[in-house]
Amino acid sequence: MGLTTDILSYYQLDESTGDVIDSVASNDGTNTGATAGADGKIETAYSFVAANHIDFTKNSTLTNSFSFGGWFKPTADITIPAESLTGTGAGGGGFAFYAQQGTVDWGGDSVGVGLGLGTNCIFVGYHLSEVISSIATHTATLSGWEHIIVVIDNKTAKFI
Repeated sequence: MGLTTDILSYYQLDESTGDVIDSVASNDGTNTGATAGADGKIETAYSFVAANHIDFTKNSTLTNSFSFGGWFKPTADITIPAESLTGTGAGGGGFAFYAQQGTVDWGGDSVGVGLGLGTNCIFVGYHLSEVISSIATHTATLSGWEHIIVVIDNKTAKFI
């Protein structure tokens, strides 16, 4: 079984400019203000500050169960978005993988899923039309490089 077996997308994050290239398929992402070419755990990385993030291409094959993750090195505290059913509920941001607006981008009762982290916490956020809510959080001191995998298992978020 090779690295690409059953993988929908793989991002090396080794670009120096432009889009974030998917090495397996055509699900390229858009760099929204992150600094490319920073020192990484393995070769180069992206550096995220405040509202910087990567927007990944909408992928309708991701449904109730999937996973995503990578190596992260947080450098500042963030505020975990409050759980909310109305309004923005966005709190302090901190998304590395931004949660797209599910109902806007896919329709129906769809949600976008993203990962946020800082030196004080990790959270998985859902994004409906006008609501960003944290659905799984872990408060801890994070320093150095952290390997984080988010598993969505039947619409329930877990960290590894």
